[in-house]
Amino acid sequence: MSFETLKLLKQSWKFIVPYWKSEEKYKALALLTGILLLTIANIGLSVKLTYWSKNFYDALEKQNYQQFLYQTKIFFILILIFVPTFVSAFTLKGILRFRWRQWMTNQFLRDWTINDTYYHVMLDKGKLDNPDQRISEDLSTFPSLSLNLFLSFFEQILTLFSFAFVLWTISSGIPLKIFGHTFKIHGYLVWAAFLYAMFGTFIVVKIGKPLIDLNFKQQHYEANFRYSLIRLQDKREEIAIFGGIKPEVKTLKDSFSFIKSNYYSIIIRSIYINFSYTYFINLSQIIPLIAAAPMYFTGIITLGVVMQVQRAFEEVRSSFSVIASNFSTIAEWRASGNRLLELVDHIHSAKQAIKHNKISITESKENIIIHNLNLDKPTNEPMLRDVNLEIKAHDRILLIGSSGIGKSTIVRALHGLWTHGSGDIRLPNNIFYVPQRPYMPIGTLKEAIIYPSISSDYKEDNNEIIELLILFKLGHLVNHLNELNDWSTILSLGEQQRISFIRILINKPKLIVMDEPSSSLNPDLENLAFETILAKLKDTTILTIGHSETLKKFHKKIVNVEEWIAPVEV
Repeated sequence: MSFETLKLLKQSWKFIVPYWKSEEKYKALALLTGILLLTIANIGLSVKLTYWSKNFYDALEKQNYQQFLYQTKIFFILILIFVPTFVSAFTLKGILRFRWRQWMTNQFLRDWTINDTYYHVMLDKGKLDNPDQRISEDLSTFPSLSLNLFLSFFEQILTLFSFAFVLWTISSGIPLKIFGHTFKIHGYLVWAAFLYAMFGTFIVVKIGKPLIDLNFKQQHYEANFRYSLIRLQDKREEIAIFGGIKPEVKTLKDSFSFIKSNYYSIIIRSIYINFSYTYFINLSQIIPLIAAAPMYFTGIITLGVVMQVQRAFEEVRSSFSVIASNFSTIAEWRASGNRLLELVDHIHSAKQAIKHNKISITESKENIIIHNLNLDKPTNEPMLRDVNLEIKAHDRILLIGSSGIGKSTIVRALHGLWTHGSGDIRLPNNIFYVPQRPYMPIGTLKEAIIYPSISSDYKEDNNEIIELLILFKLGHLVNHLNELNDWSTILSLGEQQRISFIRILINKPKLIVMDEPSSSLNPDLENLAFETILAKLKDTTILTIGHSETLKKFHKKIVNVEEWIAPVEV
């Protein structure tokens, strides 16, 4: 086992061990104990089969028909026991794999979502690719392969001791006469199996080492290709309107070309491995016969013992070759483990950024107070400086300014999403945020409308929702309230923004922060939306980000963000 594999094992220990110390530990240990006991039973049956093989072939050599019938009956009894134990072990392995994956997925999802960690990780674009694939696929692959490798090593170690004893007993203290010379090597059949296995392992590992990096790249390229397909689906309307399918197809083909090139590299490397390993496996059929031949031809052992030697030699050889026989699995395990380690490191970095955020956010009773707030870009370039603003209860304030100067970044800072900067923010904990592009969860239309509330928390009937839909010129949606769909792809941006205003009216918040909430509404619908909010929620405090002149009449105070732009350093 290479240094890199041992290093990965040490690093990944931090997310392997917790499951076995969690609230699931007793069930997990019970399942593992059952698997190990069944594995031991299967190995015991395999050892028994080697002795059966000896007796069976001795009966054939001696033409003992009664013994032949007896051994045939023994064989069927052994198989009758072996099959249920094998199937039971297989079933318990499947249950344990999934339970481990389920627990790890829950832990990663918790770490990924708590305190909006996912947002902070992806804020540093380009540093972590395809976290969705790492959570959905690698968290399935890694525990499964970890369990498989552990059980494989356990089984092979137990097999080694069991069958090495058989070989050692047969070949211990027997003089060998080769080319006129007599040798006496205790347990020489065990040593022959060891040397042959080490030779095969060296060849396979030497040839197959590049496969580890190739597997890692393959997962990366596959995830990128899948992301490009998802992006084509999500942006299908924009692409179709622009007539931009040609460059999109080129992007997909370019992405797939990396998959193709790397896949063929894997195929070529696998050919080398399969050639060497297949030769290695097939030669192992004749090696024990050659090794046992001197004892057979001198009459020391019978044909039955020769057949027993062949079976036991193969088991010992397989045990010594555990790394070679599991090399592809180890390569896949390392690739999956490295991707999870990258995810863990990025989650940890994001948590540290949140923990050491110099923008202090504390709770206030009613007012939003921003004091000496400095905001930087992710590149640490200054964006806004000395932002001081107090928004009192029942205020309606509009923040205006040129596009791209940092208006929306102030909203992110209020929500604790922006960690690049410093300053103090005091605000109530019941703020209702309305982004420029509303989020429409996959579900029923009713669930999308009452979001972020859930159906079980919404105790009212549908009358209020229906009245608001009609008021906001969305009456055509009334009959679709219980229809399950991806509404972000069905509703226009203008319809989605009107639903955002309906959400405000349903949730009745005391404080609203809105970022360009009516950018896709015509003046009549914009007037309807704001006038309804002001009429029905008279005591609600409102902070709006926008640049439209039409928004000014709905607010008591206008603040130009450009007065806070950081001076350009020369």
